[in-house]
Amino acid sequence: MPSWLALPLSFPWMMQHSSAQPWIALLVLLGLSWCNPAMAEPRISDNTYTRVMAAIELADEGQIDLAIDQLQDLADGLGSRPFDQAIVLQQLSAFQIEQEDYATALNNLDTALSIEPEKLTPRLVTSLRYLRAQLLIVQEQFEPALAELERWRAIAEQPPRPHGIFLIAYAHFQLKQYGDTAANLELIIDLPDRNERWVDFLFYAYLLDEEIDQARRVLLEALNINPLKQSWWRYLANIYMQQDNYSAGLGGLSYARMIDSMPESQLTEMARLYAYLEIPEKASRLYEQDLEDGLIEDDLDAQMLLATFWALAREHDQAVRVLSNSIEQTADIQAMRMLGQMHLNRMEYQLALDVLQQALELSSDEQRSQIHYFVGVAAFNLDRYSVAEQAFRAAAGDETFEARANDWLERVRSMQVMITPDRASELIEATNQG
Repeated sequence: MPSWLALPLSFPWMMQHSSAQPWIALLVLLGLSWCNPAMAEPRISDNTYTRVMAAIELADEGQIDLAIDQLQDLADGLGSRPFDQAIVLQQLSAFQIEQEDYATALNNLDTALSIEPEKLTPRLVTSLRYLRAQLLIVQEQFEPALAELERWRAIAEQPPRPHGIFLIAYAHFQLKQYGDTAANLELIIDLPDRNERWVDFLFYAYLLDEEIDQARRVLLEALNINPLKQSWWRYLANIYMQQDNYSAGLGGLSYARMIDSMPESQLTEMARLYAYLEIPEKASRLYEQDLEDGLIEDDLDAQMLLATFWALAREHDQAVRVLSNSIEQTADIQAMRMLGQMHLNRMEYQLALDVLQQALELSSDEQRSQIHYFVGVAAFNLDRYSVAEQAFRAAAGDETFEARANDWLERVRSMQVMITPDRASELIEATNQG
């Protein structure tokens, strides 16, 4: 699977270091529990409410450590008022989570949940469990987090909040339970206010569960709602290519490219797909334009690939141009070898011999046998049989080229037998001039 499919699995909504969101959310609960005198359930006392509000104000002013100390003192003195104590511990845990003091926060939540449920309200118990589950996820304790979320789900208002269902799916995902991940995400994926990240997780869960058709369905449905989501087009293209539907895959990448810029690896993949689908001229022009625009790093490998595209398009002049420019910039053996082969294919034997002999001087032992072989072919076609014989003998020392080089040596010997003394003099003179 390409690296660009990897999904960042983080929870930025869990830790809002730049705002007071965690404790503001809890303040809503405090207000609901305190300001309704008609409630038969327990409610927070005026004194506790005032002191919690004061702690929140301190936190808003950046004095969160002082707020924590004051709430801890308050919680320690509320043994006789369990409802107040649970609310204070919940708010205290929220502050501690903000400070990344997760162990202490979890301990305070456990203390709050150890209070007899009848002394609390269902709303408060639900909120405590929900906060505890999120904290366990932050700590990557996914099995207990999932168990806590299932307890929360059993007592939460129905239907449960979508974010909670997503957290359940996320816990399943981290436990590699991809079928359960998908089943939970399917419950919320069609909601009007869904988060687009849910689509990413649902698609990815199906993909990891090898439910490729379902993964494709999710992306197609999502793109029907938001056709400008570039990453979904890229994911869809990857699925099509996994299914060997390269034309559809190329179409997906083309849509993605129209929406926004793409990584260099995908631009290169698009060009390769054009070449693979027998549209090498399109591959060549597209890839060369990306090189000129600076979208792809213009290094030797890129130039070699561009030359290959032009060669596949039978645009040999263009391929020779690219390779010649590359050799002028850096005397690369592979570029020389490829250019020599291009000249051989065009029956430009002297040009081929010149560049191949230059490559031979710079080549390593591993590269030399192949270049010797091509030198022999060029020299033979120039009637320079002694040069050809020497080159083929050198190539025959490599088992990869041994059989072919020996065949050429037989042809060289046959031609040498046919040469008359007058013809030999002409050849010797031509060799000396060369």
